[in-house]
Order: sequence, then structure tokens, then C-alpha cells
Amino acid sequence: MKHYFPGLLVFFLYTSVFSIDPSLLDKIIYHKSKDTLSKIMHTIAHKEKGVYLRFGDGDVSLAMGRPDMLQQHSPELCNEMQKAFQLSGTNVFKCLVLNCPGVGFEKGMLPGKFFNDRKHALNLLSQAINVWPHIKEVYTPTALHYCATDHPDYAIRFIRFLRSCKNKILIGNENIPESIRNLLFGADCEFVPTPAQNAYCQINSIDRESMNFLQSNQ
Repeated sequence: MKHYFPGLLVFFLYTSVFSIDPSLLDKIIYHKSKDTLSKIMHTIAHKEKGVYLRFGDGDVSLAMGRPDMLQQHSPELCNEMQKAFQLSGTNVFKCLVLNCPGVGFEKGMLPGKFFNDRKHALNLLSQAINVWPHIKEVYTPTALHYCATDHPDYAIRFIRFLRSCKNKILIGNENIPESIRNLLFGADCEFVPTPAQNAYCQINSIDRESMNFLQSNQ
């Protein structure tokens, strides 16, 4: 079920080899870090509907019916993950960790610091294409991380922008310290805690608590 609440800012925090044409990497439009953060800020500032989906290899596995390190798989979760991968439309920013030479590489990236080689990126892409058909445009999921290390002024600008927003809700790991939440999002940000592992098992209660806050702040 999809819920839209214009003017409300919602944060969600959580984290086989196939044959594929290597030239597919070169055909992808990959939005780098500053461009990604800029589009997110523009969407929020103009009170438009939007979503930033940070997909990784674990999300691809769950969408294909395989387990992830921190989440048990199930047919219901598999179905919801596939729907998430297939979302499209204005301000749907879908990410995949490619970050390899020619596709998403940015100055300062190194092995162990956001960098992937083309073989790894191609393997991830070859799996993702099974649940994300017709991949043409991809955003970076490490936008804020990269800017924090290589363009800290831009990262601080983005965080200050989020703090300035009204009617915020953070749906994320129950172990995030209150001091960190307040520092990043402000003390006025509503917090809905989720389990550190197998959070989907409590999706109904998480959804109910989130919806109660959203409906009371329309």
C-alpha cells in the first residue's frame, strides 16, 4: 500500500552470476553525489512527492527470494521488494552501488572507500536487471557519505537543509543514539524505532505507528 503526504518529510534508514552485455554499464546515466543530493533538496523544497531508494546487493537478493545478512526472506517481502525496484515516475530516485571507472566513479574514491571495479559492478547489475527491468538511470547511494569525506561543505549544507524541514519522521534502527538523531535531523524529528535485524517481521506495527504520526500532521 502506498501512502502520500505532501509537505511531510519521511526518512527510512536500514542497509549468482548471470551473463550480461558489459556495454550495458556504458549506457547507464549515473547521477553522481552532488547532483543526487541537489535533486533530493529540490524535491523537498518544492514540496513534491518523491522517494530516494538506496538499493544494495542485499536488497537485490531479497527481491530475488534470497536471504540477506540482516533480514530473513519471505514471499511477502520478495513481492514488496520487487514492487519497490519497479517503481517509476517523477522524483523516483533509484540507486545502485556501481561506483566503478566510467560509471559513477568520482575523484577520491579508492578500494575500500566507495570504489568498485567494473567486474563487481557488472555482476551486481546483472542480478538487479532481473527485478529492475530497463535500467537506464541510476543515482548513487553513497552521495552523502562521499560528500562527507570529499566535499564536507556540501554534506553540511544538505544536513542543515534537512534539519530546517518541518514535520519530519525518522523510521530507522532502534540503536541510533538520541544524540545522533538530534544532531542530524533536529530534536523535532519524530522517531519510529525498528529492529536492527529482521525489521520486516514488525512491518505492520511500524507502519501503524508511522501512519498515526503522518495523519496527525497533515
